[in-house]
Amino acid sequence: MSCLGGRARSWAYGRQLTDATCFGTYAEFKEELRQAFEPLKNEFRSRGGILDLQQGKHDVHAYAQRARSLVSNIVTNPMDETTKVVTFMKGLRDGPVKTYLFRAYPSYFRGCDHPCYTRGI
Repeated sequence: MSCLGGRARSWAYGRQLTDATCFGTYAEFKEELRQAFEPLKNEFRSRGGILDLQQGKHDVHAYAQRARSLVSNIVTNPMDETTKVVTFMKGLRDGPVKTYLFRAYPSYFRGCDHPCYTRGI
């Protein structure tokens, strides 16, 4: 606990003052710390992030990785594959990658981002 700082240190020492045995093991301590301070994966924000996704100045790999992470956060009511594909394709900058993917016309999201990794486009 000596390595913690700020709010985390106050939280840990406060818990320990109320109950000296509150943290049985290091694993329990890490889990409680994570639950207290890790932001929740808000599906509403992820869904909005997907619909507003643009490549911008990022390379294709970073764009595909961002799209994958946003899609993976939506669990309870997943988006259909067509929406994922159209959103991914719409956000790409004009160039050889977009031309290649429009010619291939993938029907599922994995078909969109996979060539970006395998071909090194």
